Amino acid sequence: MDQMNSHQKSDIISHLLATAPIWFQMICLFEEDVTMGITDMEKFVAYFPGHSLKFPIVVNEAFKQGSVAKEIIENKKEKFNIVDQSVYGVVYCGGGIPIFENGYIVGSIVFGVSLNKQKRLMNIAEHLFALVQQTNANSTAIMRTSKVLFEKNEVIFEYMNNLQEQINRTSSIVSTIAGISTQTKILGLNALIEAAHIGQQGRGFSVVAKEIQKLADDSKESSRHIESILNDLTNETVNLRKLFEGSKHLFHNQFEQISEISLAIETISTEAQHLVTVSEISQKR
Repeated sequence: MDQMNSHQKSDIISHLLATAPIWFQMICLFEEDVTMGITDMEKFVAYFPGHSLKFPIVVNEAFKQGSVAKEIIENKKEKFNIVDQSVYGVVYCGGGIPIFENGYIVGSIVFGVSLNKQKRLMNIAEHLFALVQQTNANSTAIMRTSKVLFEKNEVIFEYMNNLQEQINRTSSIVSTIAGISTQTKILGLNALIEAAHIGQQGRGFSVVAKEIQKLADDSKESSRHIESILNDLTNETVNLRKLFEGSKHLFHNQFEQISEISLAIETISTEAQHLVTVSEISQKR
């Protein structure tokens, strides 16, 4: 399409100028930090600054080199890109469309949108991502520690089982010794009886028989004492087994919960990374 002579008056631009304040106000209901301009072929004929995004544009002054409006007029097609600070001293997202009338390009409508929200969003996303990554690392470390504790608890539990087996074996041996002591005492008693029958000649044998009985009594008493100690050890071992069984279940539940938390954190981390990527794309468009 050709372009209209810059000195010709455009009816469309006249209508746009008449209604622009109204629809710019409507646009600001959705995005307060937006700026808008209407141009003819050479200059801005209207400019509406944003809440904080304000360009040093003077109506009826020529376009600046590199501005979105100038590119739209030169290329006769819509434009959308990130404009660097060399044009108006601030980086912003600019876009616009050409205005055609009777087959001729007569001007353009351009918009500028602040990138402050996108920057804040990106900063928040990056901070969230870093926080989630650190939390994930801590969770992984806790999970590894819990796994090690669980494995050590299993080893200790196995030691407790072995200890109980040794106690049971020792108790069996002590019971055997106690039985032998009883039998030895009976033998000693029989020896005393036989020595008494012999009379004077059995006095030496009688002394030996008494010592055998005393040894049997001492052995039985020692066996009882050992049995008592073994019973105490058995009771303590049973209590420890119950304690370690409780710890085992606790570690197992804790490990499963941390695993679930770790999976949730990984999901959040993925979403945070996606948010960072979206923010970066928004600023590069």
